[in-house]
Amino acid sequence: MKYWIFGAGAYGQECYRLYQNQYDICGFIDNDSKKTDTFLGRLCVISYSKFKEVFNPDYERIILASASAGEMYLQLMDDHKEVFIEKTYSRIYGLTLFEKSWDKIINSQCGEELWLKSFFRSYPEDYKGFYVDVGAFHPFYLSNTKWAYDAGWRGINIDARAECIKLYEKFRPEDININCGVSDAEGVMDFLVCGAYSESTFDNRLFHKQNLQLKEVRQVPVHTLDNILQKNDIHDIDFLDIDAEGFDEKIIQSFNWEKYSPKCVLVEILHKNSIEEILNTEIHKKLTLEGYRLVNYALLTAMYVK
Repeated sequence: MKYWIFGAGAYGQECYRLYQNQYDICGFIDNDSKKTDTFLGRLCVISYSKFKEVFNPDYERIILASASAGEMYLQLMDDHKEVFIEKTYSRIYGLTLFEKSWDKIINSQCGEELWLKSFFRSYPEDYKGFYVDVGAFHPFYLSNTKWAYDAGWRGINIDARAECIKLYEKFRPEDININCGVSDAEGVMDFLVCGAYSESTFDNRLFHKQNLQLKEVRQVPVHTLDNILQKNDIHDIDFLDIDAEGFDEKIIQSFNWEKYSPKCVLVEILHKNSIEEILNTEIHKKLTLEGYRLVNYALLTAMYVK
């Protein structure tokens, strides 16, 4: 078997140096047109379009080796070539499976999963709960629900980025994965896409406040959380995770808390520097009114218990 290294930058070159004696490397692929037809040692760097022309699935496989491996995976998915990915190069794990290359002791951004595990520790060891993740983003990276899925829990993952939901469908096939926005009304809205791993938002104010770099504008359907849950016949929720980049308050204010009554809630509250500031937000006031108490705050995420 021969192998293409997808990524001719620092990761790709490092991967080649480490594994050239173990793998029969036939060349590099790179999306940067400046690298096309250059050479790294004796191996040529070709464009992705050229790679699609010359790739032989009978005896060739792909190694992802880039900080942008996630984007490359999606690129290959679009051409149904992700099945030919043999390994992903990680500076921590070396050559490993794509999904394992994201593994960390804690996958959540601010340690939220530690609090969730602690909260549900009093439940039976074999308890399998249900989560709702609004603004799910990624099945591994900065995920508050990976630990739960790995433990046998299941849930709904909702994100406005189609590419994110494609990854969920691939790696969380037993979850319900929905590509849409969530707000306080039904409709279609402009979604400001700012890159694969940066904030993207429906909120123009947040976009300008954070000086985000616009990649594209997409027309994306938007639904209320109540309608999504009703359509999917969801009644019991163990924890609700809301990270909607500026639309969190709209979701909190419009949600039917009495009907669904999740046991605990995680919600991102941006641009606050203290607990005192959190206590003065409309999000906190609404959750308090609905019978929730603030039990933790981890840099970006406020955590509430019914």
